[in-house]
Amino acid sequence: MSNHIDVEYKSFKSKIILFLKGFSMGTADIIPGVSGGTIALISGIYEHLILALSSINLKEILLFLKKIFKRNSNIQTKIPIVFLIVLVSGIASGILSMSRIIPFLMDEYPFYTYSLFFGLILFSVTIPYKKMDHGTIEYILITIFAIFTFILTDIEPYKGFYVQLELNEHTKKVKIDDSGKFQFELPNHLANQITMYIFKDQKTLLSITTIEPDKNISLDLDEISFFMRTKQQKDNIEVKGYISHKTGFSFLGSMVGKYLWIFFVASVAICAMILPGISGAYMLVLFGEYQNILKALYERQLDIIFVFILGIVVGILSFVRLLKYLLQKYHSYTMAALTGFLVGSLNKIYPMKYIGHKPEVKEILLAISIAIGGALLLYLLEKLSSKIGDPEPPV
Repeated sequence: MSNHIDVEYKSFKSKIILFLKGFSMGTADIIPGVSGGTIALISGIYEHLILALSSINLKEILLFLKKIFKRNSNIQTKIPIVFLIVLVSGIASGILSMSRIIPFLMDEYPFYTYSLFFGLILFSVTIPYKKMDHGTIEYILITIFAIFTFILTDIEPYKGFYVQLELNEHTKKVKIDDSGKFQFELPNHLANQITMYIFKDQKTLLSITTIEPDKNISLDLDEISFFMRTKQQKDNIEVKGYISHKTGFSFLGSMVGKYLWIFFVASVAICAMILPGISGAYMLVLFGEYQNILKALYERQLDIIFVFILGIVVGILSFVRLLKYLLQKYHSYTMAALTGFLVGSLNKIYPMKYIGHKPEVKEILLAISIAIGGALLLYLLEKLSSKIGDPEPPV
């Protein structure tokens, strides 16, 4: 069934549109609480994506390599190569080009940024809702999956944690976000005079008195593990730190046990990323491995990186086959479940969670206007997609 996908995206116009959808998916993956799967569903390529990924297996990969090396155009593969290349290129471009802009907006204008995405996701609920039957079972599934996603996204693993910097009698608090990440900058001449503490509910967990440029610091405590990177800038030192709760599983006695755990975590995280409304990075946080994976990447721990990538590959190729089966055999029920995921995910991006003061009336009105603008934008894009003949997802 996946053979026809490349045919549907044969025209240059459709490739450009697909690239832009991939770009949007990559941008979404940067935003806490919004997954690439959500954008894939919103933009109408979710089912094509699942079919494309489910077509990948060892036999098809070998056929593709044979076609390339023998330069034999008569060799056919079920993998929609063009579709995947264009989409992945868009995703990579979105991540690379927006990796600074989105965090800036999240830091400087979180209330308004989340208002925009709240409007987008709220309207997007209608997309899978229109594709399902409206029976009792469908509404039960919506309720179950909405409650599940609401509870999952309501977990605040680092609530009460903060970083405090002290120099003489001066103190400064630094926010630790939901992923356990914090960052700040120090003037060069003050770097080795600052004392840094990590607190949880006024209880000191860690103190560091010397911060050196271009150095990694990694420590394990009873409750958390800690990883910090410093980078020498022109006039200051940039500090980025990550903390993770210890789960008990990530520090199993044997290396084999640790590898199995990393493999499992990677498999689950990539499955979450495919589902709308659940962030794969957020799952790494809940499993207590977000900081450890970043550390492995920064320090080039090739064994951990290899096991993590293997878990991603096995997880996604297995999960998309299940999703393909559900979409083909139980399409209405699957769309109801996806609707529930989207409804529950609204909890994570509810704008009022991201304002540190009681908002004024004008701020609320502006946030509502931005949310309506986001919903209207998605509505116009849906109409435009239909008008220009964008490929329809399979039913």
